[in-house]
Amino acid sequence: MGNLRDLKAFVRYDGSGRVVAGSLIFRKKKPTIGNFQQIQAFKCCNVDQTPVLVDIESEFPIGNASIGIQPQDGDWYQPMYSYSDSSAADIYELATVFNTNFKNLGFFNVVDGDLYWTPSIQLAEFYAANHTTELSAYAFND
Repeated sequence: MGNLRDLKAFVRYDGSGRVVAGSLIFRKKKPTIGNFQQIQAFKCCNVDQTPVLVDIESEFPIGNASIGIQPQDGDWYQPMYSYSDSSAADIYELATVFNTNFKNLGFFNVVDGDLYWTPSIQLAEFYAANHTTELSAYAFND
């Protein structure tokens, strides 16, 4: 099989935000067809990609759906903000807006009426390198 460490691992998510069984592939670039997200492939280097509940601070409809992300580990870091000019009438549209506009942040999905965010491997690795163990996210109307 060669050295798979030169390749990135991707899994496919279905419409409900669940990983499609058997969809793990190793490639240099993310597939363009399907909802694929990069995952950590080797247990020696895993970082925490636990889904985070997104606190929605604005009432629906949201005119400019935006998000702020910050660590919750006791240390102070400047929150990271991503701004959108898209509107969302409900939580499902909000997840779609975030997945469309903020692909670099990771994957957003709705579970039991709540919005969850699974950080991208790059963000998770960045925060892990800075000794951050827990993240929080909140959506707001900009």
